[in-house]
Amino acid sequence: IIHSHGKGAGLIGRILAILLNRKHIHTYHGIHLRCHSFLNRLCYIFYENLFKNVDSARIFVSESEKNYAIDSGISLSKISIIIPNGVNLKERINKSNKIKIRNNIRKKLNIESNQICVITLARLVQQKNLKEIIEISKYFKFHKFLILGEGILRKELEDLIKTNNIKNVFLLGNKKNVFDYLIASDIYLTSSLYEGLPIAVLEAMSIGLPIIASDVVGNKDTVKHNYSGFLYSLGDIKKACEYLEELSNNKIKRYKFGLNSKKLQKKFFSKNIMKKKYADLYNLIN
Repeated sequence: IIHSHGKGAGLIGRILAILLNRKHIHTYHGIHLRCHSFLNRLCYIFYENLFKNVDSARIFVSESEKNYAIDSGISLSKISIIIPNGVNLKERINKSNKIKIRNNIRKKLNIESNQICVITLARLVQQKNLKEIIEISKYFKFHKFLILGEGILRKELEDLIKTNNIKNVFLLGNKKNVFDYLIASDIYLTSSLYEGLPIAVLEAMSIGLPIIASDVVGNKDTVKHNYSGFLYSLGDIKKACEYLEELSNNKIKRYKFGLNSKKLQKKFFSKNIMKKKYADLYNLIN
């Protein structure tokens, strides 16, 4: 079996499947046609439909991704299923260690114990729409906004922060100890233009953080609105700020939403569940 993930690998995998007479499975990780020209969209849809019969199975990582594919005119293969991304559970970290990790990171970053820390894990690329987070940060001078990740937009984002004299947003680059920074934070914020099913959000959920997310494909499958976090319409800075203020001022709600967030991750987005579904599919195809 040849199993490809994403657009580039999908083309290679399909060609190899034809040449080697192998069965092929393709997993989509975000179908982002809105960001392409009309001609590019037509070409991509034509390409996907042309290779429909090459794919023994097509896997979508979220229900909204599958629905978006259908609405866009992409044909389904005989087996087209949803297997959500999954992450490892983070239950082995005891309370005292969490407090120690939280205090160490906050001391390192000069974050006071009573300050709300908002975190984002993202590549610094257009898709992640990080300028929206910087815009939100302007309304919360006492909050700290941590952005972990690297990408081609670093210089542009640095210039934006400097030009607007923003003192509470920190571009921290790539970190090996990502979960330490999640533990040190209070709220996870994502403003992505689109997703497949965001691993970073699942990791934040596994720590027990409440989520504020743009209401787009992928994000909407992870967050249960007013239960584990809030979904806001893309570009609606005012509403995003209202939700952030609500969670910032209500410690009990943050804690409750965080617990619910962790429950959802454990029930629907664990790596063990994902692996079992893939194994079952391999056995079925084979």
